[in-house]
Amino acid sequence: MLRTHAPRIEAVDITPSTVRLRDVIDIGGRQCEVVDLRERLDGSKVLILHTGELLTMHPGSRFAAIRTTVVVPVRTIPGR
Repeated sequence: MLRTHAPRIEAVDITPSTVRLRDVIDIGGRQCEVVDLRERLDGSKVLILHTGELLTMHPGSRFAAIRTTVVVPVRTIPGR
């Protein structure tokens, strides 16, 4: 039997250490998706957004974002 789950969408606070690819950040009323990340030596991260713009998150930065988590289907064996 194969069980599937719908993607889970949740609001999260992100910092340079917790930001992930595909996070969607609200910047001035625009939703901007993170498509690439670059870590810098000073602990900050440069986010490359779907628009081609760059956003630097310094160690003290904190943003509200939307994260979609896709649950991979799990194969189960009946009777176990």
